[in-house]
Amino acid sequence: MSRKFVLEKSKREAIAERITNEVLERDYKSFAKFARDYGISTTTFQNWRKTGNINVAFLIQFAEDFQIDLRWLIKGEPYPKREKPKLSK
Repeated sequence: MSRKFVLEKSKREAIAERITNEVLERDYKSFAKFARDYGISTTTFQNWRKTGNINVAFLIQFAEDFQIDLRWLIKGEPYPKREKPKLSK
């Protein structure tokens, strides 16, 4: 038996907002460039930002690549700050 895990809309939107802010802090020139770097279409990324329905595998990879705490990304709880490295573009 499989279980489907679904967050309420406000929590999904908050995750999308945290991702958006992290991308902007890394000085990406556009969301299209970010999406290309991650192998997703710009439309997919824009839909994720709008609806908050984000692929879990993407969340895990994003947290690893951006060196941010996955718990913070999902729950928004404070985490120990560390210097965020700039990603090569």
